[in-house]
Amino acid sequence: MRYRPKRVLPMKMIFPFLTLAFISFLDFAGIAQSSTNDIKAARQLVDDEQKVFRDFLMTAPLNANIKKGMQKFAINDVNSLQNNLQFLATAPRDKRIKGIRSLSYFMKEIQEQLKEDKINQLDLPEIVKKYKQTLNDLLSRKSDEAVDRNFKYLNWRSCQLLANAFWEFEEKQQMADISAYKRVVETPDYIFSFLETKPGFYYTDSLIIFMAENYPEQLLSYLQKKNNTVTNSIRNQKNIYVQQLLSFSSNSLASELAPFTEQIAYHELTIDDVLSRRKKVNDYFQLLVNTVMSNRQKMDQGDDPEFQTALLNALEEKSLDFYVKKINDLHTSPDAERFQSVQSLRPQDIYYIIVSADEEMYTSTYLGLYKRLMSHFKDRPADSILNLVHNDKFRRFMRIAATYNTLTDFLHHMPDTRAKDLLHSFIGNIESSDEEEAVANAVDVADAFITLSKDPVFNGYVEEELSAGLKKSQRNDRYQSIKLYSILQRVYDLVNSDPSSNNLSANYKALSYSSLKDKKGNVSELVLFYGDEDGKSSYNSFMSLFRDKKQWDVDMNDSWVTISSLQGQPIKIYANLPLKNEDEKDLAAQEALAAYLQQQSIRPSILIHRGHSYHLAATLKYLDASVKLAILGSCGGYKNMKKIMELNPDVHIIASKQVGSMAVNDPLLDHLNDYLIQGKDIDWVNFWNELNDSFKKESNTAKLFEEYIPPYKNVSSYVIRLYNYHNDGTVAKQ
Repeated sequence: MRYRPKRVLPMKMIFPFLTLAFISFLDFAGIAQSSTNDIKAARQLVDDEQKVFRDFLMTAPLNANIKKGMQKFAINDVNSLQNNLQFLATAPRDKRIKGIRSLSYFMKEIQEQLKEDKINQLDLPEIVKKYKQTLNDLLSRKSDEAVDRNFKYLNWRSCQLLANAFWEFEEKQQMADISAYKRVVETPDYIFSFLETKPGFYYTDSLIIFMAENYPEQLLSYLQKKNNTVTNSIRNQKNIYVQQLLSFSSNSLASELAPFTEQIAYHELTIDDVLSRRKKVNDYFQLLVNTVMSNRQKMDQGDDPEFQTALLNALEEKSLDFYVKKINDLHTSPDAERFQSVQSLRPQDIYYIIVSADEEMYTSTYLGLYKRLMSHFKDRPADSILNLVHNDKFRRFMRIAATYNTLTDFLHHMPDTRAKDLLHSFIGNIESSDEEEAVANAVDVADAFITLSKDPVFNGYVEEELSAGLKKSQRNDRYQSIKLYSILQRVYDLVNSDPSSNNLSANYKALSYSSLKDKKGNVSELVLFYGDEDGKSSYNSFMSLFRDKKQWDVDMNDSWVTISSLQGQPIKIYANLPLKNEDEKDLAAQEALAAYLQQQSIRPSILIHRGHSYHLAATLKYLDASVKLAILGSCGGYKNMKKIMELNPDVHIIASKQVGSMAVNDPLLDHLNDYLIQGKDIDWVNFWNELNDSFKKESNTAKLFEEYIPPYKNVSSYVIRLYNYHNDGTVAKQ
């Protein structure tokens, strides 16, 4: 295995503003200084805090096992550590006193951060373990590397908590800088501006190496634009990769060379190799894919390639620029023309396009790419693609396939035993040291429930894997995965049971008529159209719902139409005209309508998107807290549920997992308006059953309607909401 330059703190990443909260300990400072050499006073300080902490733990909404462990620490460990520190002969008296006092600061900090929901209770066992290890190292005169080692796998908040506990020790600045490092790498765009304001930062070299290895193009861009103390630090850096980047920083194609810095530095590729490939789009893209796959193979063998993130970032950029944007733009063209750019690509190339650019793909773009991927596996199992790419991004691929309802098709193109093994890999290992990643893994699994529930064999596998995952987590006391698997079992039961009998979906089973009314007693709907051909057809079909002049009054101006009910409850529907989208007149019409509504203090409680999925970002600008129901009448609208929930976590959402169609959208809206005119509360289970019955006469429409997800089956929302609930049922602060 070749030599690797030493990496300092290869930890996870970022945020622009970094200040550790040492101020909270000023209250202790006076007490501490007045009793610098007084062990008895230090012990009294700990005893007082110990009582407060024990009382806090009695009522704290913690996991039962975690609470038990913390109570053991608060009673047994604190007493034992005090006694040991008092008589520790190998440490000077002043350090022993600081060590004793740190127990008090540690308990106080845990209590305060739990109250403010700044730390995850599932991190507490590891925080306590690292506190005790660090305390021992500080009193044993261990080197700075001991602090690095103890803090290495903790998140930045846990590091900050420990830094606060040890604020009296010399090493406090190193601890604070580790926490700052871990926080700033979560927002790489701010790293260089952070270094500009932090001269002498302990981990400056580490941040420069981090940027070189993960975001080399940004480092090159910074070098080209700036000349300051930070660029001097970069130029003086002896790291082999930084030096290699510096060597071609003046090359006009430096950004194309940057992802391959590691291979160039170790003479696996030459600059000419890369630049000659860059002359052809497919050749360069395949070089990226080959290098990523080679690195994955090295990782399987225990190696640690440094530039994998940089390569994956480049793959994402090129997937969009070379292929996806062009295929999206040709959405009205015949398939042969539309997908010509990927016609000669290998299956692994198409796979990486799918997993790299899924956020930007139109539904039809994904379905076309998936079809071409699967065409390579007519005579061999479909999971061969995962073997080919060494299972890289397989969880994302599975999640995307579930989102677009192609997962069962993929699984059916392999033997059942291999499909079961794949579901085991997908479901059986969701835990992560990164809390957000762990929750995202669980959401991915939950999103697959609806698709897999339609296949009794695969649905049975899912149930087995969830049960096995929970039992394994319980055996190993893995608190995070116990919680996640417990949540997933509840969500699985919801998907597979009669929704009317499931308490979990209570918040989304019904939408009261009164909650939709504004102060004037009106229910207002905002419907947004777009000026392409589909948008115009959709608008014309929509307007045909309001031909009955006894029921509806239609008033139109140059930018929008206002539709008012003349019988029953007062309903107001505002829809922009689908004006030409080439010069963005459709967007101007939406803005004019929004300005009018704001001027009139009208805040619609229903937001309806009538356009392709690529227009949805424009629609979401009008989603605010007043919106109680969002209807996404576009292809693949379901994949945007997470984004909508971030904007408004309580909104009810109706969306399709695949094709959005006027044949479903218009009858759905017509049925909704019937409810509203009558002033009826919307029971989504009954509402959905009624629609389902009405579509049975048209088999094609019925199949399209099967892909629409009602609010009470929005499984993503349940995982996130349940994870953010404490054991006592109160919602955690966001």
